[in-house]
Amino acid sequence: MPSPATRKSSRLAERAQAAAAATTSTVSTNSDSGSSTSTSPPSVDGQPKRKRARISYNYESDESEEAEQEDVEAEVETSPRFRGNRGKLEKLTEIPLDVLFEIFGYLTPFDILKLARTTKDLRRLLMDKSSTSVWQAARSNVPGLPPPMTGMSEPEYANLAFDAHCHTCHSLRCENIIWRFRTRLCNKCLPLVFTPTEELSAPDFMPNQWQFKKIFGHRLLDCLPYIKITPGKEPFRTAAKGLPFDRAFIQTLVDRLLDEYEVFKEDDDTLALWISLKAEIHHNLQDEIKVYEAWHSERLATRSQEIEKTRLRRRTAILERLSEQGWEEEVKFVKQHRSWDFNNHKLVNQPKDLTERIWKNIEEPLTHFMEEMRILRIRRNCRPRYNVLRKAYPQYVDLQDPDLPTPIIGDILTLDLVKSIAEIPSATETDLPEDDIFDPLLELLPTISHIWLSTVQTLLVLIAQRVKPDFQPSDLKLATSVFQCSASYCKERMSHDLILKHSCATSPRFSSPGGRRSEQFNGMSEDASWFGAVPWNEGGDRVRFDLDGSKRVKLLVRYVLGLDPAETTVEELDKGNYAIECTRCRRKGTRDKKCVMRWQKALNHGCKVQHLAMIPKDGPEYEAFLKAENEVVFDSEHRGSWGWGSRPVQKAISCTHEGCSQRFSYEGFRQHLFDVYVSSCRFRLPILKMAHHQLTWLVSFSA
Repeated sequence: MPSPATRKSSRLAERAQAAAAATTSTVSTNSDSGSSTSTSPPSVDGQPKRKRARISYNYESDESEEAEQEDVEAEVETSPRFRGNRGKLEKLTEIPLDVLFEIFGYLTPFDILKLARTTKDLRRLLMDKSSTSVWQAARSNVPGLPPPMTGMSEPEYANLAFDAHCHTCHSLRCENIIWRFRTRLCNKCLPLVFTPTEELSAPDFMPNQWQFKKIFGHRLLDCLPYIKITPGKEPFRTAAKGLPFDRAFIQTLVDRLLDEYEVFKEDDDTLALWISLKAEIHHNLQDEIKVYEAWHSERLATRSQEIEKTRLRRRTAILERLSEQGWEEEVKFVKQHRSWDFNNHKLVNQPKDLTERIWKNIEEPLTHFMEEMRILRIRRNCRPRYNVLRKAYPQYVDLQDPDLPTPIIGDILTLDLVKSIAEIPSATETDLPEDDIFDPLLELLPTISHIWLSTVQTLLVLIAQRVKPDFQPSDLKLATSVFQCSASYCKERMSHDLILKHSCATSPRFSSPGGRRSEQFNGMSEDASWFGAVPWNEGGDRVRFDLDGSKRVKLLVRYVLGLDPAETTVEELDKGNYAIECTRCRRKGTRDKKCVMRWQKALNHGCKVQHLAMIPKDGPEYEAFLKAENEVVFDSEHRGSWGWGSRPVQKAISCTHEGCSQRFSYEGFRQHLFDVYVSSCRFRLPILKMAHHQLTWLVSFSA
């Protein structure tokens, strides 16, 4: 192995050969290592030479020369591309000053300020007092810009007027210039620097009435600069509301003023003269800054107008591009009905002109947006046909078996059969569709309902398996299989059959963190509100399996009802007509009323299971419960719980009495009870069943 000294000399020889090759622009090959090194040509026309990568040598390394050369080549290849751009302003200071100042005279003060921050030589040149004319010439290029404030240099003035950085936290885009204090402060830093009037502190030598006088404006505070605030709103949300002041001060300036006040307070004449001088200085400052505040406000307004014009050009250019791609009808639809959605799209509402590169990046998502607009356009054009479906579908449901769960209209809208009937343009715009155009749907509704039920039950099993991996499809009918609505305003627990009918699962006004719409209803909130429903569990996060509710049902079934939770089904509990009392609750604060409910209501009751007890069916309390429950059913306050609310349903109630399976509306069912059961004294509430809801009221009655 060669000695370190020999290796060092050989490497120095190689470096000499590489330098010679750079002079003659040739390539030198090292026969010993078998590697070649190419160099760049020398500088031309006085331009600076291109800087070469710095190579560090380790003389005590035992690695081969080939490995060292490979590391060097890798280092050169991975060097940043912009390295060759460094130093381009290096020779700028060698230009004659008169020529350089003539060039600078066409720039703005902010351009001069940024140049002064590039190199030390330029900073030394532009910050010199002899360069004042350069700053003045640059200031003249800004229309309406007033001269610097008293005592401010040109660079300080340019930094304050144009550099949009917070002077405290150095955050970007800070346009809040406080000219009284010659600083920029963001909303985060304003409460840290300024103190509202009622929070100012005073030293011990101040009289006791200071706290009172400072609230209503003491003469001393009129001598200090301040900012106007709105108490109770950002950024001074913690300031007290309803007090007769709207000022905030810097505490250190207040302390300094009070220290001076302590010196002059003994002599009334001297104190009055001192206060008048302070007030005059303050008022002169107030008059001076009005010019700067007006200029800054006009500058911001002009900038806002320029940004809005740029956004308008971008929107127009995007619409033209989309029209060229065949979206003419959708573009017209967007202009007439969806201009707000388009103008506020995150890819459209940007203050940047449209370029070819930008268009390539946003073309695909905007095409997807136009596809959504096409769905909306077709739905709007076909609205008369969909209106027929909206009226006819509840009638179709009324003709089905009451025990057959039927899909909501939101699920029906996604069927190809419905689209093929509804989304065919009419012969003329004035033609009205026939009332029986959706009769093919009536014939297939039982099959569609069975397919829909199988699909949603499979989805429920998958939802349960996310929380309980060993959950089986056969467990779905057990009473211990409890699901919960994830709506932020609901959180109700229920069994699997009720969650299929739950209003939140199909409501277009569902709200939950991370909620989203399905592909069919993407961007179709208006359409969904018109129909009154979206597909069941649209978005996939409206329903979840509730382990806590499952544990509660186990305790309820085992210790309250005396049944086996591993075998008891929802159907058995419904047919059992159990009445459960909460021994802890007393309705409306009265001690003589019991709180009784069905098992579904007990599932959501706030008290613990140990406070629940089953009422025997052969006792007078059970009869009193049935009577009280009947009164609740026909109470006008609870009538809104019978139907689908705004959703179109006509006959949502069915009679489950033996031999009677008719469907009724609210008034129809009430008359049915009177004609058939009440007159024959056979009426009891369990004969009532909601086709799309469940009676789970909590009732109270006197014992």
